[in-house]
Amino acid sequence: MDRENPILIVGDIITDIDYKIVNKKPSPEDDSSWCFINPEIIRTTPGGAGHVANNVNNTGNITLLAGISSRVDDFHSDIVLIGMDNSQPTCTKNRYFENYDLLFRIDEDSPEQEYLDYSSTLSNRLDVYTGFVGTVIISDYGKGTINTEVLDTLFADISKVNLCIVDPKEKMFDHYASPNVVLKPNAREALALSGANTPGSAAKRLRDNYGCRVVVTCGADGFWIADEDGIHYHDAIPLVPVSVVGAGDTAAAVLAAALHRNITLLDAVDICAKCCASVIAQPGTTPISKEFWQELMQTYEVN
Repeated sequence: MDRENPILIVGDIITDIDYKIVNKKPSPEDDSSWCFINPEIIRTTPGGAGHVANNVNNTGNITLLAGISSRVDDFHSDIVLIGMDNSQPTCTKNRYFENYDLLFRIDEDSPEQEYLDYSSTLSNRLDVYTGFVGTVIISDYGKGTINTEVLDTLFADISKVNLCIVDPKEKMFDHYASPNVVLKPNAREALALSGANTPGSAAKRLRDNYGCRVVVTCGADGFWIADEDGIHYHDAIPLVPVSVVGAGDTAAAVLAAALHRNITLLDAVDICAKCCASVIAQPGTTPISKEFWQELMQTYEVN
């Protein structure tokens, strides 16, 4: 496909806020609980579809991001923002760390109806772009941005889209039944969506049921791939992670960027394993670096 065509990311844009616990004391109300005193904000970064976009941008591709966010200043100026509304993010995830250990997380979800009301506006804006993008990434966190109306616009003429990477949540839409789709669930999602008992059998069942290619990400247990040639397994790179936050977003972005360059699916998964290892060795919601990607691409033959 034409590498000059943009990659479009559509989905739930999340705000990730990481806090550091520096002072705590036993709670006076309950001896088994702790009281955390003035947690310090370490970083505020885009998560979900926003994190996917930051990863794609670092692969050197023209990057379009469509969704809803209250923090447009968090994105690199190279990223083209479509349909942004400055009212609220889809979700804010507040993570509280002591050293590198995640103690707990508090999510602030906006009412789903707000995003259903916004679907028509988003769909109209997407309709302008779908004719010239080469690859689409759907980043569904189940927060309301991805729905039938938005997907009807994206898939109105699937022949115009060479490739669609779908990172699903708990729902499979009929739109995903296409050979142009690469479905990328994690192991838990794959089992739930397929009703299978193992990630490998889930990959096969999803491929057979929907006619799409499938890559199931299993964290430290590697990757299961189902394509027209059969079922394949790829190891993860062994290491002790610092943080696995956002690794699934990196996987979706890297698969899209590699396939966008006409790299084979199995080689794309190999690249994905290396990129995921790179980001989980760092704290927080960290995208791949431009330098890492450029060095990695020198080892793969691309068209």
